[in-house]
Amino acid sequence: MFSFLDRILLTQGWHPQDRQYAVDRFHRLAESGQSRERVNTAYYRGFAELSRQWVMQQGNEWFTESAAEGTLFHKPVLEELEELRDTGTVIALVSGSFEACLTPIANAVGASHVLGSHPTTNGDIYTGQLQTRMIGRAKGEAATNLIEHLKLDPNLTRAYGDHPSDAALLRAVSEGVVVGNNSEMLRLAYREGWRVLPID
Repeated sequence: MFSFLDRILLTQGWHPQDRQYAVDRFHRLAESGQSRERVNTAYYRGFAELSRQWVMQQGNEWFTESAAEGTLFHKPVLEELEELRDTGTVIALVSGSFEACLTPIANAVGASHVLGSHPTTNGDIYTGQLQTRMIGRAKGEAATNLIEHLKLDPNLTRAYGDHPSDAALLRAVSEGVVVGNNSEMLRLAYREGWRVLPID
């Protein structure tokens, strides 16, 4: 989400230092103890008055560039998703991000369902408000509802998460997988019996 925001600001002609300051603002908010929900709200406020169609176009270009750089995907997770996709497994993206970022990613990994945040629009223009925020408990509820809607076997479900706000999602499935080295997530993995895919 932050690299996408940086691209938006670059396309709008922002100076590199100003772009860096704007993106770092969200890290500063998190480090000051603000919840991920508040950081998420502040993020989408920055899209107010932008054209949805234009932002979606930027999302496609951002994905193409990021994928080419090899920095977008966590390789072990991508390999597991490709294996699951090839066996016909239903893949869903559950994320606090939104359609501009998630749609091209879903197409790339073969995800048939995208459960993300939904910024409010007025016609083609983003208002800066959120209709749906997919953070924390909402992720677990969304996953549970999808499993029930598709009549999937809950004992054959898996989810990946890299932040403590993903805990509800991982608890909503039979196999939770922690991605990365977040210390709180590693403690949760130990306590909950979740598998860990570390980042070198």
